[in-house]
Amino acid sequence: MRMESGENPNREAAIGESMTAILDMSEKWSQYIKTREAEVRVAKSFIAGMLVFLFVSAVSVAFLLMLGSPPIVIYPEGPAGPGPVFVTFHHIFLTGVEVGAAAGIASGLGTYYFFGRRENKELKELEGLIGRIKETNKEERGTEGALSIADKILDLLPRLVRRRTSDALLFGIAAFILGSIVGTASVGIVVGALVWIYFRYETNQSYERQLSRLEEQKRAFEKEKKNFLESL
Repeated sequence: MRMESGENPNREAAIGESMTAILDMSEKWSQYIKTREAEVRVAKSFIAGMLVFLFVSAVSVAFLLMLGSPPIVIYPEGPAGPGPVFVTFHHIFLTGVEVGAAAGIASGLGTYYFFGRRENKELKELEGLIGRIKETNKEERGTEGALSIADKILDLLPRLVRRRTSDALLFGIAAFILGSIVGTASVGIVVGALVWIYFRYETNQSYERQLSRLEEQKRAFEKEKKNFLESL
């Protein structure tokens, strides 16, 4: 339903400008959240794959050692064959690592596929609301339906943004594991801590600042909407 405001068209223009600002901010954050979700998906897959790799490798080595203390003498073709094969701890360790690597890769790919299949319903809802606003022209953004959509966006977007504050810890864990593999556990701790601090700093400096801007935009929109409705 169109809300005519012949008494003060400037208020209708102000509503349109406020909604355009909300739309621009929402589009930027929607794209940012989608990119961050893809990064989190990779980090979760890496962590899952490495944990499974370490666990399966340890269990495989332990199981093989239970068969006997190395070197283990094996006669592939029986005692009358060409000769025994000596299985050393080195062979057992490599076998365990190979089994663990296969399980880790499968787990990592499975995790990546699983989280790829999961749908962020609120993000999809936000993109749908943004699409509905974009379908309207500036003159139509003073309608009751458009105002309702803007209210939903302003309610939904802060929740989506705040949920990204836990990403810093996840990236820190992934960096710790990678640093421990490339270097030592001490290197992993330092690298993990630095990555965690960096993303935590980014959260505090970027997310909170943008959330403050969003809250200011929300208050301005509510004020303009109230003035506009009172002028009808």
